[in-house]
Amino acid sequence: MILFVLLVFIDRRGEYCGEKGIWEVETFFKQTIKDPEFAPDAAFLNIIKRYETIIEEFPNTFAASKAYLSMGRIYLMRKQYAKAREVLETAVKFSKTQEIAAYSVAEIGRSYALENNLVMVEKTYVRMLEGYPVTEIGLQTPFYMVDFL
Repeated sequence: MILFVLLVFIDRRGEYCGEKGIWEVETFFKQTIKDPEFAPDAAFLNIIKRYETIIEEFPNTFAASKAYLSMGRIYLMRKQYAKAREVLETAVKFSKTQEIAAYSVAEIGRSYALENNLVMVEKTYVRMLEGYPVTEIGLQTPFYMVDFL
């Protein structure tokens, strides 16, 4: 117990607090928005503001990378594809891991697919294969290409 308290104290502005913030926002999201199609805009704006707070408070953490990815996904749910891509590109740029960056690129590709922009979907698949070939989603990309293109 003393070790836990010591670690929390030492890392109070770091990974643990950021991850706890992400968990709280995701829990709130699941409880608040049962059906994204019918959820009010205010609920989504509240969640986005909470992710932005995590990014401001813990800018160089894994939690901030996850917050960008989650925000991008929310914009995708709201069919705000250009905004989603903007946020997801930020997630790629500031990502702390190849996995988060790869999932962000995959979501960018999904935004183009939802717009039925096959040229950009293909470019995104190529970007995935060149930039993130050994990530979990990167290894699956050839299968998505066969199914989609």
